[in-house]
Amino acid sequence: MKYLRLTFAAFFLLTACHRHPVPESSVSATSKTSSTFTEDRYRQCVRENDSDNAPLPALADLKYGQADLNGDGRLETLVLMTDINYCGSGGCTAFLCSVQGGRISRMTVTREPVLLSDHTSNGWKDFYVWSNGSLRLMAYDGKRYPDNPSVVPKYDQSTRINKAEQLVRNSEIFIQDGYQLKRVEDVPIFQPADVFIFSFLHYGDPDFQYLITVNVRTGHMEISTRPLR
Repeated sequence: MKYLRLTFAAFFLLTACHRHPVPESSVSATSKTSSTFTEDRYRQCVRENDSDNAPLPALADLKYGQADLNGDGRLETLVLMTDINYCGSGGCTAFLCSVQGGRISRMTVTREPVLLSDHTSNGWKDFYVWSNGSLRLMAYDGKRYPDNPSVVPKYDQSTRINKAEQLVRNSEIFIQDGYQLKRVEDVPIFQPADVFIFSFLHYGDPDFQYLITVNVRTGHMEISTRPLR
């Protein structure tokens, strides 16, 4: 988090109850930070095989995330367009690009969240995007990911959300003095699908908002705080 502050109670809870670090597969991909995916490679990926000469927004003005989808040790990048030339009523176009700037897939009617799965199809990790009123499963077919997410199978994460919320509600730090629990829905692209973030307030620490990250697969929780003003 940009602002990190652990109270003694939160620190004791983490060290006493959660001694193991979050597994690497549950660490969220970083948006807008890449030393290898450059502006030129982004433009190469978007323009590949396209005759459209509409102006492209700068990469720095877009939201994107990175993950190693095929296990080769290099990060693929999903860029979600926000420009009017690439968006319609159903969503926006997204491009999945290789580290060299080659286009892996082009997807229409895509919205956030974009969540990373642990499951693989044909050697590539599945992921989920929001399209046509639901999360949709994006599975690699051996050549590319689906072009139109709105017509692929739905993915229901309600059970996982409920499990994550119960883990937070049953945690000592929330039981003590926590209130106004809310799920944080604005998450990075390629956030692991098993990881959820909740915010809440605490009567014993009224100047700070608490943020708790929960991995429902492992049960691991991490707590941070940020100033309310």
